Amino acid sequence: MKKTLQDLKKLLSTHDFYYSYSDDHDSYKKGSEEMDVIRSLIKELGKPGEDLYAEYIKKIEAGELSVDGIKEWQV
Repeated sequence: MKKTLQDLKKLLSTHDFYYSYSDDHDSYKKGSEEMDVIRSLIKELGKPGEDLYAEYIKKIEAGELSVDGIKEWQV
């Protein structure tokens, strides 16, 4: 089944971008594996995937995505 931008959006909205700060090895490993999947999907989707990822990261850095914001963005 071909992956879509909606699949990437879902992955981004549920991913813990702060996994690298975890003291728990299992949490770190899970976050690292999820990030590998995200990077792979971005590569598969090409420019649209890169653009969506960049948009998402901008919103995180600007503090625009709270937990509720992530849910709203996912729709």
